[in-house]
Amino acid sequence: MSQLVSELEKQRASLRKDMSELIQESVKPLQSSVDPTEFISDLLMGSLGPDVLSKPPELERAHRSLAPRPGPGGRPRPFLICFHHFQEREKVLRWNRQHELKYRDTSLRVYPDVSAITAKKRAAFNKIKQALDQKGVKCRLLFPARLKVSFEDGTFTFETPEDAHAFYVQRAGDGQRVGGSMVFLAATLY
Repeated sequence: MSQLVSELEKQRASLRKDMSELIQESVKPLQSSVDPTEFISDLLMGSLGPDVLSKPPELERAHRSLAPRPGPGGRPRPFLICFHHFQEREKVLRWNRQHELKYRDTSLRVYPDVSAITAKKRAAFNKIKQALDQKGVKCRLLFPARLKVSFEDGTFTFETPEDAHAFYVQRAGDGQRVGGSMVFLAATLY
């Protein structure tokens, strides 16, 4: 019996050592001394390939947001990236609209950084965009905050969510109001 106990304790010690090594290996990428700017540049080059980017993009800076590190299974913190060349930024954004950017089997999303005021104006179109999407109508946001809709007989651009809603009620919808109200509050989205 004592021999069995000592053998189990040896196995337990060995497993603890192996587990400790695995944890250290998995944490190593998080603690690596790789410059975030270099890491993101290499990630973009490796994901997009030489067809989109002829050389690794030149970044002025790249850093994580100041949010606390998430726990296991939590949403990752965003990276803020400043491209040195506007054309490279546009290539990455354009490619991301049609493809999925992945890192270690995790989907990454790329969004342009806009001011808080512009973000609220863009968010005001969310309900109408969702309603149009449910009807199979193609639409997208143009900068700074305009909605472009491709419908049966042409392309339409709307400056306000109210104009887009009126179009939806007249042409694309079933005569019902979207969201039950014409007021779109961006504050409810945050």
